[in-house]
Amino acid sequence: MEQRSLLASAVGMGVGVGLGLASARWAKPAHAADGGSGAGAGAAEVEAELRRLVVDGRDSEVTFDEFHHRHCYLSEQTKEVLISAAFVHLKQADLSKHIRNLSAASRAILLSGPTEAYLQSLAKALSHYYKARLLLLDVTDFSLRIQSKYGGSSKALVQNQSASETTFGRVSDFIGSFAMFPKKDEPRESLRRQTSSADSRARGSDVASNDPLLRKNASMPSDMSDVASQCSVHSARRASSWSFDEKVLIQSLYKVMISVAESDPIILYIRDVDHFLHRSQRIYSMFQKMLAKLSGQVLILGSRLLNSDAEYSDVDDRVSTLFPYHVDIKPPQEEIHLNGWKTQMEEDARKIQIQDNRNHIVEVLSANDLDCDDLSSICQADTMVLSNYIEEIIVSAVSYHLVHTNDPEYKNGKLLLSSKRFDNLS
Repeated sequence: MEQRSLLASAVGMGVGVGLGLASARWAKPAHAADGGSGAGAGAAEVEAELRRLVVDGRDSEVTFDEFHHRHCYLSEQTKEVLISAAFVHLKQADLSKHIRNLSAASRAILLSGPTEAYLQSLAKALSHYYKARLLLLDVTDFSLRIQSKYGGSSKALVQNQSASETTFGRVSDFIGSFAMFPKKDEPRESLRRQTSSADSRARGSDVASNDPLLRKNASMPSDMSDVASQCSVHSARRASSWSFDEKVLIQSLYKVMISVAESDPIILYIRDVDHFLHRSQRIYSMFQKMLAKLSGQVLILGSRLLNSDAEYSDVDDRVSTLFPYHVDIKPPQEEIHLNGWKTQMEEDARKIQIQDNRNHIVEVLSANDLDCDDLSSICQADTMVLSNYIEEIIVSAVSYHLVHTNDPEYKNGKLLLSSKRFDNLS
């Protein structure tokens, strides 16, 4: 699909018709009888949803002993490094006072590896080993779940506008976000498609040196292969706003971890922790304060994807300050393991890309007071295309839907679209 033809379709197929015939239908007030208030989640709701994410590691199907069945390979060194680093905090917390100045005894460990699925499996295996609770947190995914269940944040309540003004403004915002229709005297800001591991382009087959470097991390042996280059990139920072306040998230995380740690050890795993910490100075400072306050049987793992360029590059200083102990996961050197590793990493990357594509679509829909309950029915190939050109396609989809629907359906104050509207355009 060509972007130019999509844009022509978006502008020519229904924008004018939609503005003329259906302008009043998109501006449904949040208190409409759709089963949801759209007022958003408060601190109590965020905390409750975080608690629902906590699982018992003893129930995990991923264990160190069976790890190779899922991901083909796990070096003994990687396993022992993680077990040793976690022991201080998950089993013998009192020991920390004797080794508190050593990076290897840090409560926060940075896991860098080829795919998100592999790193999450390590967290699951570690929680199983220590019979610990586990909270896997993908903040973007969590925010979308909160927004879907509770509606938008309180800051996004209905404004005092007429129906036609609201609709015209929304469609104008869509068109204004296109490169060929920039708004005058305004910077162009839009939700960009997030890049995940399967999006990366091959960076060549140059092999980095295996010479050991003096680093403050536990680096697993062997260099990154072609598949690591192709399946591992730094995800583009997610530009969308969360459906809750940053302070509410950090405070709720702290409450949940302290509460659980009173009876069980707990591991908090944060996806793309470098992007999480770079989101704002405010969240960095609050997370730093939370780390300082934490005590007891608590361990924090942060994930970071590696590619060939990042293999021996230093981690950002701000991230290293909070996550001083680094564990880099790299491919096996043995040929007998390498082929299976490559195949599995490609499959892991494909799966996470599908989920990230769907999340991006939901982000754009949600940011424009739209919803779609049956996105999962869209095939993988169409999901990729839809994610790439979501802003262009959505203009036509909304206009077409409103023109051909006498009684539009709403959910939590959002206009509900069927995935069939996207199938027709993508």
